[in-house]
Amino acid sequence: MTYTTLVIERPYGRLFVLNPEAERFPEKPLILLLHGAFEKHKKLLSWAELWRAEYDVALADLPGHGQSDPPSPVTLAAYIEEVRWLVSQHFGRRRVVIVGDSFGGLLGVALGNKPPANLAGAVSMDSLLSTAKQWSIQDLLPRVLDGQPEGSFRRMFAINVMGMGTAGVEDRNYRFYVEGAKVPILMLAGDVALGEKREVAHPSLLDDEDRVFLRTRGVLGVIPGVGHQLVLQRPQETFEAARAFTQPLR
Repeated sequence: MTYTTLVIERPYGRLFVLNPEAERFPEKPLILLLHGAFEKHKKLLSWAELWRAEYDVALADLPGHGQSDPPSPVTLAAYIEEVRWLVSQHFGRRRVVIVGDSFGGLLGVALGNKPPANLAGAVSMDSLLSTAKQWSIQDLLPRVLDGQPEGSFRRMFAINVMGMGTAGVEDRNYRFYVEGAKVPILMLAGDVALGEKREVAHPSLLDDEDRVFLRTRGVLGVIPGVGHQLVLQRPQETFEAARAFTQPLR
């Protein structure tokens, strides 16, 4: 699949977007792939090819990531509103399904609380629902923030979105976005649950309590043999679960 590269001027700066070069499947929703925190669209480029036989696909660098400028202010609300603009204005002619990895999935589910008219649904790939218990992120964060001055984008993101600053951890609970979703949602997770701190690489960001919460709402999908890195470690299985959810949506 080839893309048209756009650098769009927004009030806060530049937004980098990859549009499908041609509309091959206009009768189906556009798949908008959103990456996770401190990553960029390139992580999802090869995975996007799994969708190409059936759907038009677009990608973007979220504000402050890749080739896009940081939002102002650096808050979750600012991210939600930027994704709202992307869906309702930039892709306003199409029905859209957001398929988001980690933080990108949280944004899709959050947007579904007050969805634009053309948002058909959202798939979250192992998005966290609360932050204080995320020991795997807390272990990784010093490396992500190393050399970053106070007030920098990365430090403001860690504090405002994750509640993780130099003074400690303040919980951010995002379950209400699941409860308030007004479009169909699917919350995918690996079966290597978060649980107690232990020697395991990249556990899921969802613990057993989160899974009960999601299961009782009928929105949990589990990918076996993996933790957080669904796209990298189980690309085919993750695609098939997301596609099965997306196929009925119009």
